[in-house]
Amino acid sequence: MRRTIQRPSCVPWLKPGSWALLGGLWCSACGGAPPADAPATPPQTRNVVHISGYAPLEIFNEPGTAARTVPFGVDAVWSVLPAILEGMGIPPEHLDPRGRTIGNPGFRVRRIDGSLPNAFIDCGTSFSGPLANNYDVTLTVFTTLRPLASDSTVVQTTVDANAKARAVSGNPVHCQSRGELELRVAQKVMEALVSGS
Repeated sequence: MRRTIQRPSCVPWLKPGSWALLGGLWCSACGGAPPADAPATPPQTRNVVHISGYAPLEIFNEPGTAARTVPFGVDAVWSVLPAILEGMGIPPEHLDPRGRTIGNPGFRVRRIDGSLPNAFIDCGTSFSGPLANNYDVTLTVFTTLRPLASDSTVVQTTVDANAKARAVSGNPVHCQSRGELELRVAQKVMEALVSGS
């Protein structure tokens, strides 16, 4: 099951606990599925951990997704997205003009928009600090646009990541998005288009 946070620009300061209560109302304003030809959201991962003497423990890892509506047409939003992602340190290697989807399926990252990865993703913590800052992080980012009207567009961004220790072998650790990167993309779209208008 994919977690989706809908937070339109008309209600930017709602606390996270309020989102679920208003989910139905937001869906009527901003809901709907992304274009059919958009790349699939990274799949949920299910792991079962067996510990002697305890019942099996199921762990579900899923990407983070958030959407925000901006008061600009889809063509205008699409025109500024490549430079925005590039400026944030996200190489836009995947570009689908027809599906209005842009992003990167997986790249090594040390900083995102000038900040250490832990500001945007949670990979856990060790005695040396946040794993996101001390491990090699592979980040997946996709942004899809959906027009609502001639002057209104939903900017939906999905973020997924995993981290692996640099000095020793071992399995990668799945990282959970904090939700900040997804909404920052939409914020930068607003800033770029307002300053350019």
